[in-house]
Amino acid sequence: MRAILGRSAAAALVAVGLSLAAPARAAPAPIVAARHEGVISPGAIRWRSEYVLRGEAPPSVELAFPLPEGAALDPSADVAPIEKGGRVVALRVLPHGAIRGRLAVTLTEPLDRHGDAVRLAPPLAAGDPVQLVEVTGGDDLRFEPDPRTQLERHVGFFAPAELPPSARDACDRAVGYTRARTLDDPIYAQAFPAVVADEGIRGTLSSRGDRARAGALGAGGVFVALLLGLALIQRRLARAARLEQAERTLAELDGLDD
Repeated sequence: MRAILGRSAAAALVAVGLSLAAPARAAPAPIVAARHEGVISPGAIRWRSEYVLRGEAPPSVELAFPLPEGAALDPSADVAPIEKGGRVVALRVLPHGAIRGRLAVTLTEPLDRHGDAVRLAPPLAAGDPVQLVEVTGGDDLRFEPDPRTQLERHVGFFAPAELPPSARDACDRAVGYTRARTLDDPIYAQAFPAVVADEGIRGTLSSRGDRARAGALGAGGVFVALLLGLALIQRRLARAARLEQAERTLAELDGLDD
């Protein structure tokens, strides 16, 4: 009996030791998915965001990076801002949002734009949940992420190269997203180190006018290249004709000599 108890105690100690030695698993993110819709106006961008909670509501949702200085949240029944150093770093979950299982947030922040270059700072949740980001603006404004963001262009969307289609589909279902136009290029983002370090998603903006001018320049370049090519061909044909005429003339002169 003592031997059995001794073996049981030893086994229990070994199990405890293994559990202590094993690396602790990270707790799942409190957010299943999120959607951030940004509308750009001169000097500012207005975000309308919705977070889908995972199971029991957390006390707060930590943001991937602090919101820019000057960001202002609209009054919300779902969340309240948590600030540090004068910047919003998290969202405190209120009872209304906890009961719904979804958090709606609307905010306005300054737009960090220099020419076509821009840095978007949607209120991305920290962790690894896939989050849908859309940007619109006047004159069919479109946004294209910088390659260093790890967001690559695919057919009809931007996403990390390693993100499986199942993850995108799960995000779409969670936030209720349906693509309305074939021209839309939604971004499936995550809190990547590069995005967190830059405190936003860097990229470029282009309007319909910008794209039309770029297309016209491209078409003009093709036309000029075509004209140059035709001119070169014409010169070669003219040279060949002159050589042929010279050969005929020499042949006729040889015939006269004979």
